[in-house]
Amino acid sequence: MPTYSSKYLNVFFKTMHGTHAEVARDRLWRGVENPIIEDIPEQEDQKLVTFLYRLGADELDGKTSIYFLSGVAGYDLTEQSKFSVRILLI
Repeated sequence: MPTYSSKYLNVFFKTMHGTHAEVARDRLWRGVENPIIEDIPEQEDQKLVTFLYRLGADELDGKTSIYFLSGVAGYDLTEQSKFSVRILLI
């Protein structure tokens, strides 16, 4: 099992791997509140921000892209605003 900088992700994926019933996995996913914001040890002025997204069955084709759009920050639909996506099948 991979290890993440995020304590939340480590617990989340450990729980997902220990949960075999689809109903329990669905309940766990419904409890996710995005974004997940965590303190970074020894870096008081920075935060680790994580977004979790559960791909639907029709999105598992490898062509789905996720972008960060914000009128306030001035981010448009460009390659710079595209999230790097790590797909984990659990």
